[in-house]
Amino acid sequence: MWVKFTALSSILSHLLLSISLVEAFIRCYDTGNFTINSTYGKNRDLILASLPPNVSAKGGFFTANVGQNAYKVYALGMCRGDSSRDDCYKCVNSTIHDLKANCPNQKEALSWEGQPCHVHYADRSFYGTLEELGNPEAGYNTGDIKSNLTEFDTIWESLMDTVVRNASNGSSTLKYATGEADFTVFQTIYALMQCTPDLSHEDCDSCLRQSVSNYESCCHGKQGGYVTRPSCYFRWDLYPFYSITTPSPSPDIKGINLTYQSFRCYNDSGSFTTSSTYGKNLDHILDSLPHNVSENGGFYEAIGGQDSNKAYALGMCRGDLSKGDCYRCVSSSVNDLRVKCSHWKEAVSLAVLRPCIVHYANRTFFGNLEVEPTDAAHNNESIKSDVLTKFEMAWDGLVVSLRRNASNGSSKFYATEEAKFTESQTIYALMQCTPDLSQENCWTCLKRATETHNDCCRAKQGGFVQKPNCYFLWDLHPFYALGPDNTFTKDETKQNKPIWIPLGASLSATLGLALFSACGFFIWRRRNGQEDKGQEVRLLDLVMGSVPRGNSSENFDLQNIGRSQEFPSIQLNILQAATNNFCDENKLGQGGFGPVYKGTLADGKEIAVKRLSRTSGQGLLEFKNEVMLIAKLQHRNLVRLLGCCLEKNEKLLVYEFMPNKSLDMFLFDSSLPAQLVWQKRFNIIKGTARGIMYLHEDSRLRIIHRDLKASNVLLDHEMNPKISDFGMAKIFGRDQNEANTNRVVGTYGYMAPEYAMEGLFSVKSDVFSFGVLLLEIISGKRNNGFHLSECGESLLTFNCRRGNYGPKEKEWSYWISILLSRVCPMRCLNASKLGYCACNQIRQTDQLCQQWLQC
Repeated sequence: MWVKFTALSSILSHLLLSISLVEAFIRCYDTGNFTINSTYGKNRDLILASLPPNVSAKGGFFTANVGQNAYKVYALGMCRGDSSRDDCYKCVNSTIHDLKANCPNQKEALSWEGQPCHVHYADRSFYGTLEELGNPEAGYNTGDIKSNLTEFDTIWESLMDTVVRNASNGSSTLKYATGEADFTVFQTIYALMQCTPDLSHEDCDSCLRQSVSNYESCCHGKQGGYVTRPSCYFRWDLYPFYSITTPSPSPDIKGINLTYQSFRCYNDSGSFTTSSTYGKNLDHILDSLPHNVSENGGFYEAIGGQDSNKAYALGMCRGDLSKGDCYRCVSSSVNDLRVKCSHWKEAVSLAVLRPCIVHYANRTFFGNLEVEPTDAAHNNESIKSDVLTKFEMAWDGLVVSLRRNASNGSSKFYATEEAKFTESQTIYALMQCTPDLSQENCWTCLKRATETHNDCCRAKQGGFVQKPNCYFLWDLHPFYALGPDNTFTKDETKQNKPIWIPLGASLSATLGLALFSACGFFIWRRRNGQEDKGQEVRLLDLVMGSVPRGNSSENFDLQNIGRSQEFPSIQLNILQAATNNFCDENKLGQGGFGPVYKGTLADGKEIAVKRLSRTSGQGLLEFKNEVMLIAKLQHRNLVRLLGCCLEKNEKLLVYEFMPNKSLDMFLFDSSLPAQLVWQKRFNIIKGTARGIMYLHEDSRLRIIHRDLKASNVLLDHEMNPKISDFGMAKIFGRDQNEANTNRVVGTYGYMAPEYAMEGLFSVKSDVFSFGVLLLEIISGKRNNGFHLSECGESLLTFNCRRGNYGPKEKEWSYWISILLSRVCPMRCLNASKLGYCACNQIRQTDQLCQQWLQC
């Protein structure tokens, strides 16, 4: 008890002595002043006001600039790496208040608000530059290290070196590290370092090492201290002053040497420099990978760049990870690859030490079966000879069953299983494929992995085999989350135990009644034309991967069934309850294939349910298209499909709910257009263009939508656009440029001439539709209802006929040009080119979309 009291007293004394360490540091530069109401002053206030929400929402780091020429203001905000989003917001907001109070008219100032956050603004660009400060701000604890100073120095210096390396090896979004080292039984050294993440690895390393050197010069032998520079800061103490988090869970494969490499650098893939175009493209997609993987069911593929500079990346989390653990795992793997394979164009992290995989390359590998190279390791301990036969019998059955379950077409291609081989010993095994594989290729990959096991690791007590598309882990200890959803226990004694049912005189009567009932039910079904089993089997086949063999027009293509995210089937009674039995009060609208209803699930989640019309001639065709395409496509500007129901006569598709409904309501409802200010319209245009570019160029498939129009662009709560309704969409091969159909579908007024008249469609058809949509967004006029003369003409034909304008037409054209010049000042895209593009006179593949994206 006395020891605990002494230790607690020591901690309290450190807390009291270290109060001075967390005082805010503010520096007002003498590089020039401004007047409060000047243009520069207004720009400064404007940009500082934008920092708290942006820094807190963008992972704790944000840079921005506003204004022109001499009135341009640059600003940077950063929160400490352990800050919560709320704490980050509050700290940045408080820092800005202090800066404005202490530096009211200085053109440059910076602050470290007690070190949890940092704000810097100036009339010059300082992003990515190692900022030097003549005399860095430093402070120290007034207490001294009173014994074993030499030993303390050795431990302290080693810890500082480690933390410097870890912080400087961070990503382009976070260069932050902490570390601890025990000095005595009761004393631990805690250290924290952080750079602004726009610094290079070398500059961050230099900034932190210089700070450590500054501290040693001024404050050696003290019990804590800090050094603050414009680009980095460093603090240490003898008590934990930052949040100490538990590392992400890893598979605990007991016997594998933890020094086994958790990555593979492809040395024959070629090298690149970090400042090269490929390096920047790779950084861009890796920065967003943790968020995208964790937000999309544990699997995501990304592409960045063009031609030889194009970078491809894939992230996958183990099937039992939570969203938070998935994010942390992918983030850690990305950071490791950046450090350990920093200059190689291709690298992959292994699932042996972290429960996730990250793979990037300068070539496309999505959906391709690659069985080499192979990485494998095993426990040094072998199964004891007296139980080896039992182990191998259990092992062989386990592997066959697990391989089948993992490759059965589930959305994660993930399975776990256990098998007992003695009373006290159980084999725990896990298999997973990247879900972009086909069912057959997943099975093949896992089969090759188990064959590798037989060659290298037979009868070992644990190990792993990983190939580019799949991996296989096993141990005699549980290393994954056990539960009813992912556990397939093999208990032979229970499975094979016969069940004896006493038979009595009533058996024949019971059988007779059952036979009579079955016959009656069969006749009833035939009479009413209801083949419920056929419908339910189709749904099961759709989700699990087998192909129905009914009407050929309704067959599902196994290779194209989406497995890139969770895609559950939802029972009809749940959707009936959610929509109040599809009552008219819940009806959101009526589409060509049936009505759409708003629903609320039992957990309060709002959904939109599309109810395909029973009289629709398309039957399962549109249903198939939606499931095959939307479930496989993942993009922030495409509507997300949550599930489906194919039960009895119903064909239902369940989507995320869009509270602002569709774009046409805001454009053409006389009471709503005022809400669409120009910036919102421009954001809708850009978001829609991103979605189209993803469909045409960046997804695994090339998709032609064929029905782009205002009513098929939905708006979320922040007015972000999401393209919907893929019932008419078509898949193209990567080398396919166009196709022809005898069945022209879509909406007149949005159709390209060659499609409407000849059935010829391509990516240019969608671009034409986008051009019409763009004109509607800018003008607020419906294409088919636009009349400027007694003769009447469409918005499209008016925009094409631009030679001889009357007064009204000139005024309208003038405002379009003004809008385009404001939202896209650096582009040559103007009203004239827009009209020509929409008129198909110089329309080229996706150029219109690309130009809007580059604005």
